[in-house]
Amino acid sequence: MSARSHISSLDQYADLYERSINEPIDFWEEIAKRLDWYQPWKKVREFDFVNGKIEWFSEGKLNACYNCIDRHIDEGHGDDIAIIWEGNDPNQSRKFNYNDLLKEVSQFANALKSLGVEKGDRVCLFLPNCPEVLYCWFGLAMIGAISVPINTAYKKDETAVILNDATPIILIAHSSLIGVAEDAAKLSPSIGVMSLPLNVFGYLEPQISIIVGEISAN
Repeated sequence: MSARSHISSLDQYADLYERSINEPIDFWEEIAKRLDWYQPWKKVREFDFVNGKIEWFSEGKLNACYNCIDRHIDEGHGDDIAIIWEGNDPNQSRKFNYNDLLKEVSQFANALKSLGVEKGDRVCLFLPNCPEVLYCWFGLAMIGAISVPINTAYKKDETAVILNDATPIILIAHSSLIGVAEDAAKLSPSIGVMSLPLNVFGYLEPQISIIVGEISAN
């Protein structure tokens, strides 16, 4: 293993694993301190197997998007590469630094807010493996909304089941999947769907444009 790795040897891994078993409170508290919390936790963990209540880092609050993107910029790494994406075609490759990523994520988060998405709302993502999936996920995390992924291999029946279970406020679908999304919405008794193009990324090519379908109760 590389000396530059966080865990540089199997012996070090074994020692860490043993400590996580024998000293779980101290171990996970130490790991958690590597993240930025805007409200610290009261207890690292609390177990009640009788009532089925299990909590980690009780009352602690953080923002996943900030920890994944913003804090690296704050530490002077804005121009460092955050994501390297490679498609099935070896000639398809894109790189994003932290500054670029924050710009796109913030733009998408604002677009979601303009559609009425708020903290705690559920949003379904019906998207293939492309960088824009991360824009969507981080954008949702930035505003505190909940991501509900839908497998792109699903047809209308399976997709309808997820829509009925999740009752999302917004459905985000790839342009190639919007037909399945609309058909699935018709099978969801309490859900209507309105499709509208939302080109918040600017440089996207037509075949990977993002379509947003707004879902509302009838």
